[in-house]
Amino acid sequence: MSMKSVVSGLLLAGTSLFCQAATHTPHSYTGYGVSFRIDNGYFAYLDDKPCALDEKTSSATVYSAGLYQVIVYKTGKVALMKQGVYVGNLHG
Repeated sequence: MSMKSVVSGLLLAGTSLFCQAATHTPHSYTGYGVSFRIDNGYFAYLDDKPCALDEKTSSATVYSAGLYQVIVYKTGKVALMKQGVYVGNLHG
């Protein structure tokens, strides 16, 4: 296998991954005076401010921004907490 074919294959694979990531639709959720969205399955924003990834387990992912934490469950449920107190579920 030549170096040219290896490089060509890597470029095609990278282009394919980029196209898949670029076409991923954002998920938006609102409620309790806040809006939460996830872009490209990785970047999260609460009221258009970036969130930090706090924890990722097999059943949920937890993001935080300021006083808020947002828990995104694998089941599709999205819960909002403020200063460690459950506020309610966000709707998308």
